[in-house]
Parts: sequence; C-alpha cells; structure tokens
Amino acid sequence: MRKKSFSFIIFIILIFAYTLLSVAAGDKSENIRPGALSLMTKESDPTSDFLVTLTSPDSININTFRKTFKIGGTSGRSEIVVVLGRFNESTGAYELFETLDRDASWIIGKSGFFAKEIALEKGQNRFKLVAYIKDDTSKLEPGKNVQISYFTITQLEETLKDKILNSVLDISNVITKFISGKN
Repeated sequence: MRKKSFSFIIFIILIFAYTLLSVAAGDKSENIRPGALSLMTKESDPTSDFLVTLTSPDSININTFRKTFKIGGTSGRSEIVVVLGRFNESTGAYELFETLDRDASWIIGKSGFFAKEIALEKGQNRFKLVAYIKDDTSKLEPGKNVQISYFTITQLEETLKDKILNSVLDISNVITKFISGKN
C-alpha cells in the first residue's frame, strides 16, 4: 500500500512540474516588443556593438563542419533583450529562430553573459541579432537604443572535411619524407 501511495505522490509531483514548465515556456515571441519583431523581418543596416558584443562567432563569417554552433556574448548592462532570427531563402526575409533551448529571445541578466546553442542547416546560415534595453519604452531606433548585428555560419559538407584532412596528411607525409631524406 505504501509503495502505491508513494508512486502516486511522485506521479502527481511530476505532472505538476510538467505543467509549470509548459506554462513557463509559453509563446517564444511574447517577451519581444512588436517594434523589435518588425526590425527582425525587414532588411536594415548593422549598427555598432553598443549593447551586446558577440564573442562567438568571433567574426561575421564562420565555417564549420559541426551540425550545431554555440553563439555567445557579453554586455556591460543587464536587462538586455536579445532576439535571434535566421534568413529564410524561400520568403526572402529573416524570421524568428529558436535555439536548441527553444528560445527565440532571451534576456541578458546581471552576469552580462549569454550563450546559446543553435542547430545549423547544411550550407549557408545567415543570422540576424536584434538587441534592445528591456525597460526602454521609447520608439526602437537602430543605432540609438537598438543594436542590429549580422553573422553567417556555413556548415561545410563532410566530404570536403575529409578532402582537407587527407590533403594535410599528404603534405605532412611529403614533409616527413623530405626531412628524413627519403624520396
């Protein structure tokens, strides 16, 4: 009898926790100001990095063989909302893009750091990052109270990776033979 009661209590606790997590997840765009959503979808010039500094990727064009990539950065302020979008080739526009944590936006807290992992499609993945101060209710203006950054991560084909590795090994073998005096 005790085992059944204990199992039932654990079951109820798990259902309660799942319900809380589901409610907390909610709509991923609910914390994003409408003005930021419109800035995400329309083409605009990048601004300086005055709210958020991206540390990963460390340049605007990155090549990788990995299927996922960790983006990260810092901010000198807390309460910065970061919104991530990826370019959709078929619509010709940037759209909200969820990280592996299912976040299309997040708030940088007091630590001033953020890190998120994103899934990549084969080929070119063009991303847009829009950042703004959470409690600033004035009109969102790029370069004044909104930062816009772009970066591209290209997921390379695995066969190309193999070719590069084989080329490096071939060159290494040639150098080793040359140094050892064997032809």
